[in-house]
Amino acid sequence: MYTIINAYTYLYPWVVLTLHSQMGKEIYWCISDVHAEEDILQAYNTKDYQGIVLDKLPLHGFPINHKDINRL
Repeated sequence: MYTIINAYTYLYPWVVLTLHSQMGKEIYWCISDVHAEEDILQAYNTKDYQGIVLDKLPLHGFPINHKDINRL
């Protein structure tokens, strides 16, 4: 399970989610804004990413290094 603790939404057309796993590991997940809205916000019926608990990693997107976020 992963908890979304932060979301960088200013990187259009990308959203970078900071995910915290149950094992204490942080993962930065890059996903297109369209998929983020459809797969996460609409599925959980919310307008904010923070605090959403995911059972597994999103189907779309890929992991990204923190240092590469501003290179998108």
